[in-house]
Amino acid sequence: MIAIKEKNVITIEFEGHDTLESPMLYQYDKGQKIKFLDVPDGAEVQFSNWATEMTKNKIVVNGQVEIPDFFVQQGNEIVLYIQYIDSNSETTMKKLIIPVEPRARPGEVVSTDDEPSFRQQIENIMEETKEIAKSVREDAENGKFNGSNYVLTEQDKEDIAKKIEGSGSVYITEI
Repeated sequence: MIAIKEKNVITIEFEGHDTLESPMLYQYDKGQKIKFLDVPDGAEVQFSNWATEMTKNKIVVNGQVEIPDFFVQQGNEIVLYIQYIDSNSETTMKKLIIPVEPRARPGEVVSTDDEPSFRQQIENIMEETKEIAKSVREDAENGKFNGSNYVLTEQDKEDIAKKIEGSGSVYITEI
């Protein structure tokens, strides 16, 4: 198992373990991230601690998830539950504990919780997916994928000839 911290990124690899403790964070540090080496994109990470009933749910994207500043500012241990969700179930598979070292408040600290909610994240992903699908549909309707604009190279001809070589006497002279 791997649990290391470099600058503002905690790198985690569970390697078959269900529960892991990460390196410590300092209270009031902002912009902290977790990089998972063995948690798939799309997994849901539920942030919580004993001081609040509120959880903050985030989605793993590109192997990473940002730790909500709200929880770090509280100065209490943060507990993450990592859930795998599919059409048939929601199953909590991993737990990560992040100790937070309390310290004196460094001047004025304003908690900005302008991060998108879990639902907003899902809606954004769905909207991006719809835009991609629309673009692909328009390209298909405009004939972009019918191959009519493709220029057959000499290398293409050689590759085709090699593939059909054993099937008889076929010669490609011009296409």
